[in-house]
Amino acid sequence: MKWSFSHTEHTAGSRDDVWRLWSDVASWPTWDAGVETVALDGPFAAGTTGRLKPAGSKPVGIRLLEARPGEGFVDETRLPLATMRFEHSLADDGDGTLITHRVTISGPLTPLWKRVVGRDFVRELPGTVRSLAEHAA
Repeated sequence: MKWSFSHTEHTAGSRDDVWRLWSDVASWPTWDAGVETVALDGPFAAGTTGRLKPAGSKPVGIRLLEARPGEGFVDETRLPLATMRFEHSLADDGDGTLITHRVTISGPLTPLWKRVVGRDFVRELPGTVRSLAEHAA
């Protein structure tokens, strides 16, 4: 079972501008109101693990699955009987950059996690990507 939601925004900023914000995880709370803190146990690279504290919630473990400078990155969090994956990608659109964030929850308890956290993503993800686009411009 799988559930997914995504949002795309345009920024006048370059791919490098967005990548600088993404790869500086300590700065995520400046453009993502849903994040209090993020810390990685190594470089912003595939295989690195860390901790992310969502606003008003307990910290969760994260793992970077992919990190492609100027293109995007993928991270995941393990949930009981499910996995939450975030795909972040960039594309040129002629006069700037398109930023897309996609969250996917998969596994046997997808329906439960969709109710528990999915609604929040549907409500908050557009504002998060919009804020990132503004900070990158």
